[in-house]
Amino acid sequence: MHVRSVWKATPLLLMISCQPPGNQDLTEGDGAPSAVPVVEAAAPIPLNTVEVQVSLADASCVPGECVCRGSASPSAGLAPLGVDLRLLAEGDKCLAADLDGNDVADFVLMGGEGLLAVILRGPDGPLAVVEVDAGGLPELYEPRSEEGTHGEPPSDVYGIFVPWVGQNHAVFLWDGDGFHRTLLPAWVL
Repeated sequence: MHVRSVWKATPLLLMISCQPPGNQDLTEGDGAPSAVPVVEAAAPIPLNTVEVQVSLADASCVPGECVCRGSASPSAGLAPLGVDLRLLAEGDKCLAADLDGNDVADFVLMGGEGLLAVILRGPDGPLAVVEVDAGGLPELYEPRSEEGTHGEPPSDVYGIFVPWVGQNHAVFLWDGDGFHRTLLPAWVL
């Protein structure tokens, strides 16, 4: 599983990898399943805001149950992720919540084959688009002040929760440097 930017509009390069090492054992020494944090990341790429324009069709929508409407140039790289640009122009289901802690709603667009296009936004518009190889349909992960009893990671901001990625659930959280994935055994949630 990997996460990488799809923008090449600036001289910076983003490669965020969340590849688990080898055949990862998801059990404790006693054979009980355990949460397995997998973390490797780098900084995102700033964007040219002309390349992608996305907004909410209804600004009062419930986070996680929103419709986004917008446009993107072919060079924005959304189409290769499976984001249907025609459907986006008409209005497509998306997640909208502050994922990066800057008090501005970010957008998660569903692509093809478990890929997500996360549009991180600032007060003046899009800041970065990051590809997340989520492996399933995303839901919002609620902020929580403490680690959960089954290893659910604490977070001050919303994250992306993907149920049933293989035999696990996955949580993707932004920490200022990139999205980090934590795997949780599916039986615990």
